[in-house]
Amino acid sequence: MAESGVETGTALKGLDSESRQMVVDTVRQLRERLLTKEIISEFDKKEIFPEEIIRKMLGPDIGLQLLFIPEAYGGMGGGALDCCAVTREMSRICLGIATAFFAIQLGSDPLIVGGTEEQKSKWLGAIAEGKTLVAYAVTEPNAGSNVMALSTKADPVRNEAGEITGYKINGTKQFISTGAYADFITLLAKTPEGPTFFVVEKETKGFDCGKGEEKHGIRASNTSPLSFT
Repeated sequence: MAESGVETGTALKGLDSESRQMVVDTVRQLRERLLTKEIISEFDKKEIFPEEIIRKMLGPDIGLQLLFIPEAYGGMGGGALDCCAVTREMSRICLGIATAFFAIQLGSDPLIVGGTEEQKSKWLGAIAEGKTLVAYAVTEPNAGSNVMALSTKADPVRNEAGEITGYKINGTKQFISTGAYADFITLLAKTPEGPTFFVVEKETKGFDCGKGEEKHGIRASNTSPLSFT
């Protein structure tokens, strides 16, 4: 399914053109079933995040998230060009739903790039199976997306032997796409060793989601503040 190409001297991994077009055509067909103009208008008018529809798009009958999951973890192994083509096509239907879909891709990136094999198998495997929504939590109220101004901290928790058994996270994230609905998030925080991404599950003690933003546009996308104590 995946192939290697060369562009400006850099090896890129992605789909062949036929496979890419197959996924784009699948998105186009959503207009006739899940995402008609009437349904989209209702979402936008009432500022509804269509969680049920998003989860159907990830389910076994459609499985759009397989596009950006590596083949080793149950996906198609698509690259940036493929994701751009599919997100662009989805944006023609509804920019809010395209934002929600892209948030899943963005939330997966820290795992794809820096996760251990165990983490990739567990979390990317769950995404590939359509069991979970994920969000990407970097932006902060006083820093925006400037990671050099990051204030959220993750302090090591140690046992009596001095071994690290976990981390205590304190801080606030802002404008997190799909933050109120994600089953887990990939969160960037400062540690003594430097900025590090953490996987935080929805039911984790001390993890709270605030009221979603009321927006003038892209209203089918959920955008929420998250706090950690």
